[in-house]
Amino acid sequence: MTQFATEEWLAQNGADPSTVRFVELPGSAMAASVARGTVAGAMLSEPFLSASRADCRPFGKCFDALAKQFFLNAWFARRDWFATRPEIARKLVGVAIESARWANTHQAQTASVLASMAKLDSELIKTTTRARYASSLDPHDMQPVLDIAYRYKALEKPIAAAELILKAPV
Repeated sequence: MTQFATEEWLAQNGADPSTVRFVELPGSAMAASVARGTVAGAMLSEPFLSASRADCRPFGKCFDALAKQFFLNAWFARRDWFATRPEIARKLVGVAIESARWANTHQAQTASVLASMAKLDSELIKTTTRARYASSLDPHDMQPVLDIAYRYKALEKPIAAAELILKAPV
């Protein structure tokens, strides 16, 4: 998705994405690779973006080429699992929603977890742009990802996001 978003951003801003060679790097290595000149540019995400302010200059927001808001990832289950375990499915959805709501409103408390996992200073984490977690399953927020995946041939045919969502039995 990162490459598709970058290609889309390049195209929307007058560049030819076919002239760009993409390489895969871990997020923690991107800023240093740009600073050394090993790569010409990188799509840095937080917290690495904030950590690299001294070495790198942002010049575009590639994910904005998809939409201002969209799902970057989601939970999936097979239909047969979902159908045979409706109570577990309901509980899982409930926990995910409540966790998202809590994390969205308690960023100070989640900062220490993020700092520990990313091995970054907790003071740096306070300056980062933090992700907002979805607290509902809205097909409108899923569609941009499916559309770009189809446009860049990661999907064989267009898919309507609403068709992917199963409602838990009452």
